[in-house]
Amino acid sequence: MIGQDHAARRYFFLHMMKTGGISLLWRLRRVFADQAIYPDHTDGDTLSDGPQISVPRLLQRWNDADRRDQIRLIAGHLPLCTLDLLAAEFHTFTLLRDPVDRTLSFLSHHRAHRPDLHELPLEGIYEDRFIQEHLLRDHMTKMLALSIEEMTDGLMTPVHLDSGHLRTAKDKLESLELFGFTDRMEEFCARLSDRYGWDLGAPIVSNQSGPVVAAEAFRRRIATDNALDMDLYQHALALAAPAT
Repeated sequence: MIGQDHAARRYFFLHMMKTGGISLLWRLRRVFADQAIYPDHTDGDTLSDGPQISVPRLLQRWNDADRRDQIRLIAGHLPLCTLDLLAAEFHTFTLLRDPVDRTLSFLSHHRAHRPDLHELPLEGIYEDRFIQEHLLRDHMTKMLALSIEEMTDGLMTPVHLDSGHLRTAKDKLESLELFGFTDRMEEFCARLSDRYGWDLGAPIVSNQSGPVVAAEAFRRRIATDNALDMDLYQHALALAAPAT
């Protein structure tokens, strides 16, 4: 478990959907006790209460002094601006993924967990306007750039993202203490361990789907629809590139 010198610190893991965050969270459980992680079983049912995506639910639990004193790691699918509502100091980190691969992984996962969609091609699921607008389009930009004033429903907030949001997302990304990439997970875990003194142990693979096969035309369409995320991801890669 976490060392005494780190016991008073709090951490916010900006968990983007389908970026390998569940695998990372399992390793973080080697560092933090169950009750130190939000959400835990006392914070509500994942289906009926949605503590992993509900900002009001987090605030309700945070306003319980006993629960607040327990929490050392917030690891839900909660936009970064959520921190503005908590009035506490947090160390921040996130994982990013190629936007096309992230979208395809989401679609594949969604189909696998919905029996009524098992026979539907990924392109058909992608046509669902609700899924596109609330869960897919420029998801990483939204999670970083969404403001308190804009946020009405956490990550589900419908918002027209523009170049201003992209600039904000880039600034917010640079303000995080650490960020990494799904396809460089071990490198990121090593950096987390070096910075915070954690022992994350050996890799754990959880909630992972295999490579998703998709037509090149469909991949191009996803890239076009997620132009802000494509730009943000390239910016992140450039920031992470070793200096020459």
